[in-house]
This record gives sequence, structure tokens and C-alpha cells, in this order.
Amino acid sequence: MSTRLGSSEVASLLVFGRVQGETIPHWAETLTVTPAMRGESVQERLARLKESLHRQSQLGQRFREQMGTIRPQAVSPQTAATSSTAMTGAEVRQRLSQGQRDFSQMNLSGLDLSGLELVGVCLRGADLSRTNLARSNLSHADLQQAVLRGANLAGAHLVRANLNRAIMGSEPRHATNLRLADLRQANLAEATLGRVVAVGANFAGANLSRADLSRADVSQANFTQADLSQADLSRANLSGTDLTDANLTQANLTATDLTWSKLVRTNLERADLSEASLNHAQMEAAHLRDAVFKGTIMPNGIVTYTAPAE
Repeated sequence: MSTRLGSSEVASLLVFGRVQGETIPHWAETLTVTPAMRGESVQERLARLKESLHRQSQLGQRFREQMGTIRPQAVSPQTAATSSTAMTGAEVRQRLSQGQRDFSQMNLSGLDLSGLELVGVCLRGADLSRTNLARSNLSHADLQQAVLRGANLAGAHLVRANLNRAIMGSEPRHATNLRLADLRQANLAEATLGRVVAVGANFAGANLSRADLSRADVSQANFTQADLSQADLSRANLSGTDLTDANLTQANLTATDLTWSKLVRTNLERADLSEASLNHAQMEAAHLRDAVFKGTIMPNGIVTYTAPAE
């Protein structure tokens, strides 16, 4: 039978939580001891729970700040010094050399991690804002819910990496750099990629379903056989992209630049191409059932308000 935490331990947890300004949920009063905690002293158990709460608090705080739902909290220098999990680039490299593969929820923002072998490394929920990962090998890495705003991923290898719900979008002056990055068969479902710069990147076979690519520059990118169903590509630059056999069912392509793109056997069923430019695009055997064409510039340069015959 699990043991209920004592009232003094719960009170201590509540006090600790308020250091970060977090509201401790009601279930804090009924926390139980897991099998991994059995045999620990009260102090060890409390330290474990505090660390868990601290990481969740930091991650939640950073996520809401990045999304703009709350303003950054003012934390005293003493509190910041004791609560930060930030590491230096040298520390990361040393831990990698010692065999550490789990860097989940850690603050790695602004570090120079370029050219590193990070195959299969767990970076789930990590803060990689403005981090230099150029030419790094992140194949098979777990980057779910990671924050990559303003990160430099130029020339990085992300083959089969999991970036589900990762946040890469940013303001233009701090755009995430994915130029020539290799993202073949990567999982980017529901990822936030608004305004990213991914010129010439390879997204072949990648899962980008429901991803936000609004205003992104993915010109000259390879999207062959990629899943872009229900993705938001509004006002994005897709000029010169290869979308052969790609799935763009119900995609938002309003005001999107698709000039000189390759749309061979591309599935555009129920996609919205209002005010998009398809000038000089190669459209062959594309599936256009129920697609929306309102003020769309077609491959022949004619503006149309009706779907062309398939």
C-alpha cells in the first residue's frame, strides 16, 4: 500500500511551488510514494518531489512565455541562481563523452553545440532557443515539445527525429535556421514552424500534419511524399519546392507562393488555395477535388475563381 505524504511535507511542497509563482494543483495534497521512492528517507523523498516540481514549473513557465500567454516573472538573482538548470556547452560535451543521453527539460539555450553527434539523444521539452546546432547529427533524436526558437540548425541531420509539437517559430529577426537541413521522415506533426527559414531543406517523407508553417520560407525544399495534411502554409514561400506525391489534404495555402513548384500527383483535396500563386508551377495528375481557388494565379498566369478540371 502506498504511503500518504505527511502534512509537513505537503506544506513544504506548497511553499517551494510558490517560489516560481505556480499554483499547486489540488492533487498535491494526495501525492503518494511510488515504488522507486520506497526505502528513501523523508528528506530524500521530498528532494525528489521538489526537483520534479521545479522542472515542471520551469518548463511550464518558459512555454507560456514563449507563447505569449503570460509575461516573464521577475525572479530575484538569488532565486534564479539556485533554480536555473542552465548548462555550459563544455558541460554538455563532457556529459556526452561520459555517455549521458538524456537532456530532457534542460535549459540549453544559447549554447554552441554545433557539429556534435547527438544521434538518439533525448531532448524532450528542452529549451534550445538560439542554440547553435549547425551541422549536428540529431538523427532519431527525441525533440518532442522542445523550444527551438531562433536556433541554428543549418546543415543539421534530423533524419527520423521526433519533433512532435516542437516550437520553432519566431520573429523574423530571430528566425530558426533550417537551411539545407535533412529532415527525411522526421515527425513534425503539430509543430510550430511559423517564419522558419528552411531553404533547400529535405522534408521527404516527413510528417508535417497540422503543423504551422505560416510565413515560413521553405523555397527549394523537398517535400516528396511528405504529409502536410491540414497544415497551415498561409503566406509561406514554397517557390521551387518539390511536392511530388505529397499529401496537402485540407491544407491552408492562402496567399502562398507556389511559383515554379512541382505538384505531380499531389493531393490537394479540400485545400484552400485562395490568392495563392501557381505561376509556372508544374501541375500534373494532381488531386483537386473540392479545392478552393479564389483569385488564384494558375500555372498559365490566368487568375481563376474555379477549380480546374483534374
